[in-house]
Amino acid sequence: MNIGNRRSPDWNRAHLMNPRALIASSRMPSYAHLFTPGDPRGQALVAYLCSLGADTFEARSRARERWRPGGAVEPVSSDDALRIFQANCVPCHGQRGKGDGPLAGRLGARAPRDLTQAHWLFLPPRKDLAEHLLDLARVIKFGIPGTSMPGHETFTDAEVLGVSAYVESLQLSPRTL
Repeated sequence: MNIGNRRSPDWNRAHLMNPRALIASSRMPSYAHLFTPGDPRGQALVAYLCSLGADTFEARSRARERWRPGGAVEPVSSDDALRIFQANCVPCHGQRGKGDGPLAGRLGARAPRDLTQAHWLFLPPRKDLAEHLLDLARVIKFGIPGTSMPGHETFTDAEVLGVSAYVESLQLSPRTL
């Protein structure tokens, strides 16, 4: 219902054309036939999707700022976090998190972040590492408004924390997958 403040037009277009390219487990069929030259239906559908929830942006922003993982939640294991990253993040960020995934050039003008770089994310400067990690978890959970970085609202808090730790580890010592 609120896809307009959760996904960019470019993300919605790519998802409609090839859902499994963005979400490997998607059951949604392709609607690529709506985007043939001269057919206005694809663009109209994207515009409609972008209008859904457009009036809830402020409420979503407040929810994002209030969100904290549940009390004593432990992150999923590093192996599980890696599997989640591979299934959900590799299409844009690539196997090593360098921003060079197969969809990197197809989701708007701004390329996906190179997660191995120390300043890969536009987070407010924090003195406290815990607050930095919480901001990172919020990006994973809610995405980055105005970009093609989607939120992963269906992830459990344990999954968000595990993926956050994995992404943070890419900055410290990039892994070879």
